[in-house]
Amino acid sequence: MNTRVRHADGGIGTFGRLSYLIHRADFASLENRYPIGFEVIDAATATVSVSGPGTAKAVIVTANMGPIDLWAIQQAIESAAKSVNWKRK
Repeated sequence: MNTRVRHADGGIGTFGRLSYLIHRADFASLENRYPIGFEVIDAATATVSVSGPGTAKAVIVTANMGPIDLWAIQQAIESAAKSVNWKRK
């Protein structure tokens, strides 16, 4: 598992827009796992985790079979991760 714990230095505009997207997509109300109702074997799986003051949520998505809003959040997080100065925690 490739898990990195880091924090960002700067990039407040990026995180503001990302926060807005997460709120607008109602990330907190998404299912905890996608796809729903059946299991996909031998496919890529990603965990999208979002946390804030007093709240945390993780959604597991396999074979990219989640709702389009979840895909948009994944893409935005990956893009932000490339453009922000990250430092080890």
